[in-house]
Amino acid sequence: MTEQGLAGRVGIGITTKDRWDDLSVTLGKVAAFGLAAAEVVVIDDGSTEPAPAALRAEHPGVTFIRYDESRGYIARRNELGRLLNSEFYLSLDDDSYPHLGDLARAADWLDGAADCVALAFPISRVGETPASISTLAPLPLRSYIGCSHLLKRKQFVELGGYTEELFYFCEETDFALKAQRAGLSVWFYPPLVIHHFASTRNRNHGRANFFLCRNTLLIAWMRVPFASFARLMVTLPLTMLLNRAHRPYAINILRGWFAALGSLPRFAKFRAPLTAAGYREWKARPVPLQGLKFLADIEAKRS
Repeated sequence: MTEQGLAGRVGIGITTKDRWDDLSVTLGKVAAFGLAAAEVVVIDDGSTEPAPAALRAEHPGVTFIRYDESRGYIARRNELGRLLNSEFYLSLDDDSYPHLGDLARAADWLDGAADCVALAFPISRVGETPASISTLAPLPLRSYIGCSHLLKRKQFVELGGYTEELFYFCEETDFALKAQRAGLSVWFYPPLVIHHFASTRNRNHGRANFFLCRNTLLIAWMRVPFASFARLMVTLPLTMLLNRAHRPYAINILRGWFAALGSLPRFAKFRAPLTAAGYREWKARPVPLQGLKFLADIEAKRS
């Protein structure tokens, strides 16, 4: 499919806040990848300053929407799903962009997979440069990494999009579980590689650990059988605290646990768990990870 053929079929949605330099890199890479004709909508979620005039002039085909109020990227991703006119919705973080492969072929694959609602991609990080595209066939995953994923836009909206009350972190897992309950699934599509240069601006690891613990437990409360939720409620904070990477944020993890416990009544209205069989089927799939080692591990297991 030509670049012009993508226009109207794949739309790109990006939400950003106070990271105009990073967005400039991403938009430049998107255009260089051959997607200049695609519909691109950028939502400014309450940045201190509006988009620089030079950035807007450099990308005249991009629609910039500014809000003074910050509602968080989850709510804005939902809004992008409703705003775009395309059949498919490529969601990108402002520090992520397609690096290798063919987006049109990914859209064709997704179009032909009746029970698939979202595609995950290999995510390369700084210092990782794949020499070639993997020939590994697509396979089902539990979820996907939010910095870049491709959605059937109308189905995404019909399923209710992301649960905005989660506010930050883990919304992809929650959506994948909702999709599983509706008889839909998430697949890994190796031939399209996304690069995530992981901007350090506005990153707060303590905040991330708080929401990781809180939201993992709330998602379990909403989506999984009660016995599995009860086990996770007991083991999750301990598992995180035993992990060396999480240990410096012990207080944030414990705060997240107590916040989840206090929020259970408020999230009860969302509780719609999978059957035990459906949950086992979902849990048997691989967990997506950033970095090309994940791709290599999958290939090794399949060979």
